[in-house]
Amino acid sequence: MIMRRRGALVVSVVAIVLSVIFAESWVLSLESKLRGRILRIQVVIFIQCAVAVMSIFLWKNLSSVFQTKGHDASPPPLLWKFILILYTIFAHGSYLSNVFLVRTEPTVLGIVSYLCLGAHIQMFTFLVIAKAVGFMIKLCKKRPLKNNRTAILAIFYGFLMTSYGYYRICQPPIVKNVTIPIKNLPPSLNGFTITLLSDIHIGPTVGKKQLEIAVDITNSLQSDVVVIDGDLVDGVVSQLKDAVQPLRNIKSKHGIFYVTGNHEYYTMDVENWMETLKELGVHVLHNANAKVPADKADDNSLCFVGTDDIEADRIRYDGHGMKLDTAIKGCSTEQITILLAHQPNAAKIAMMSNNKIDLILCESWVLSLENRLKGIIMKIQFVIFLEGVVALMSIFIWKNLSSICQDKGHQASTLRLLWKLILILYTMLAHGSYASNVFLNRTEPTFLGTISYLCLGAHVQLFTFLVFAKAVNLIIRLGKKRPFKDDHTAILAIVYGLLMTTYGYYKVCQPPIVKNVTIPLKNLPSSLNGFTISLLSDIHIGPTVGKKQLEIAVDITNNLQSDVVVIDGDLVDGMVSQLKDAVQPLRNIQSKHGIFYVTGNHEYYTMDVENWMEAIKELGIHVLHNANAKVPADKPDDTSLCFVGTDDIEADRIRYAGHGMKLDTAIKGCSTGQINILIAHQPKAAKIALGSNNKIDLILCGHTHGGQMFPYIISSYLVNPFYAGLYQHGDTFIYVSMGTYYWGFPLRIGTQHEITKIKLLSE
Repeated sequence: MIMRRRGALVVSVVAIVLSVIFAESWVLSLESKLRGRILRIQVVIFIQCAVAVMSIFLWKNLSSVFQTKGHDASPPPLLWKFILILYTIFAHGSYLSNVFLVRTEPTVLGIVSYLCLGAHIQMFTFLVIAKAVGFMIKLCKKRPLKNNRTAILAIFYGFLMTSYGYYRICQPPIVKNVTIPIKNLPPSLNGFTITLLSDIHIGPTVGKKQLEIAVDITNSLQSDVVVIDGDLVDGVVSQLKDAVQPLRNIKSKHGIFYVTGNHEYYTMDVENWMETLKELGVHVLHNANAKVPADKADDNSLCFVGTDDIEADRIRYDGHGMKLDTAIKGCSTEQITILLAHQPNAAKIAMMSNNKIDLILCESWVLSLENRLKGIIMKIQFVIFLEGVVALMSIFIWKNLSSICQDKGHQASTLRLLWKLILILYTMLAHGSYASNVFLNRTEPTFLGTISYLCLGAHVQLFTFLVFAKAVNLIIRLGKKRPFKDDHTAILAIVYGLLMTTYGYYKVCQPPIVKNVTIPLKNLPSSLNGFTISLLSDIHIGPTVGKKQLEIAVDITNNLQSDVVVIDGDLVDGMVSQLKDAVQPLRNIQSKHGIFYVTGNHEYYTMDVENWMEAIKELGIHVLHNANAKVPADKPDDTSLCFVGTDDIEADRIRYAGHGMKLDTAIKGCSTGQINILIAHQPKAAKIALGSNNKIDLILCGHTHGGQMFPYIISSYLVNPFYAGLYQHGDTFIYVSMGTYYWGFPLRIGTQHEITKIKLLSE
């Protein structure tokens, strides 16, 4: 009992420490160097946890390869386990070589450590696929491959793939010739050549000799321009200055251009690297451009534009970030413009801008497609990812629960068969849940859609309990105590899953609570003291939320008699043709000064946003599509509020044509004398707004659902800069709603769905 309490205490302390370390909001407010150390700690913890999961799985499957009976068989298992432990230590220590083993040339220890990590991934992948295949063979009542044979095949596969992979990278880089036809390219520039080098990653496993080989190949190409497109180094200048010296030997007719990658920012030594590269004769494009050839007129030259990597924006690296408008300033419309941007996501941002760009030296094919086709591809991607995750849970749950009724006798055999049939049916429903988003979107939720998502929710709860139970049993074993029996753990897991699913479903069957929040705003006019806003967010009308639930939310909202009603995105999970009737209750919302709506990420997943905007306008709702509205409309600026609405930032990520968060456009027309209230679906958009130069007094967000249910509460807290409730950042208040209803799973465990009544008070 004492050991169990100690184990629980250790797990709790570790969870608290990890929550603090991974909380994005405070890390990004630190000084650059300290922030760098914390970010590295985050990476190390994440990598070590991922590798630890693989290590446990591999040990369980590989450690007993030589477990034959008899005295003669004892030394091989002992020696094998020693080798396996040593190999695992090397795999776990690989990232340490980034800190302690960065030299001019790679060290043997660094290379061996990373080879072990690569072999780790290969064997883990093989065994997961083998387990999945074995599971399917068992379902067909066939005899699967023996565990020992599978383990030997995994070792052989891992060794073979690692050897092949290492052989491949020991060869010089190939030269890939690409021809690009560019519209309006001047005849004098026809045949202009660019040599592109990217992701060299000089560090623990790439050294000076490899760079010399790359430089020799580059020089043999005799190109007009050489471009180094980021991720050049994985270490600080003091460690790798000598390793990059071969760059001074690069030859080109019109210069060598360099832009930063994300890994340069992880070194937290970017300024020193920029100065070092300039000393080597490399032109650093730090949100800048260069004309090539420099002595030609604009209509006979190219404009090479380089931007900082977008990772600088994410980690708030002082003085850095992707500033395309700054970088492109000075390029004329007559020039062919070539953008150097390290990440494909930066190319996506550039494509969404109003700037003329002819060539970007990175791209993502899915994001260049037409909206509807892009939506189909992205849904396929999501389904594959979701089904992959659920499949891993299913295998784990089947392994732990399928053998509950293993007593002997005819009656036990019948019971065992019945239990397995129930488990298979339940698993099929869990796997089929997302299909209800496509085939079962109706005005009211269907029974099959609700049951499928309930099964998926139960799946998550069962998996969470079993993983936690395995961890507790491991701690108990380390204390040399007897752990819980597998059958007892399985029965407890089923009871826990049923209880949590029942409780969570009961919670969502209740109407949303009304949460009253008072916010004191600086310089709020006395005439607006006591002004009220009803905030609805994340209603998610779709396979598990329908018209009747929306009617309840509308009735509650009307009872609040607020001055303004805000619908803060994620209203729907389907197309207008499927759900137009379901949203009709929105026309009955009453408010003194209007109803405002902004898009959420789920509207963009429908790929039907324009139709939804029109349908919502027809219901008498003011759609703020990167726009604003004055409230009251007939009052002067100094006695009115300016409600600013931006598109969801997901539109930027998926490059939804004509959409994206454009705060400067949205806020244009709001005066400095007004109280500005920003409506932005995601807390990450609030973070972007806070980093801008715009005056914003209050930001209203949703999106997080508060995690909706355990264990997603933890991930929701960690990945969002603002989790739930009221925050203050300087003179700006941020309120994040937990959502009016829920997405998918009709469950709320540890969170509460809400309609928020916000009352503004003069400070």
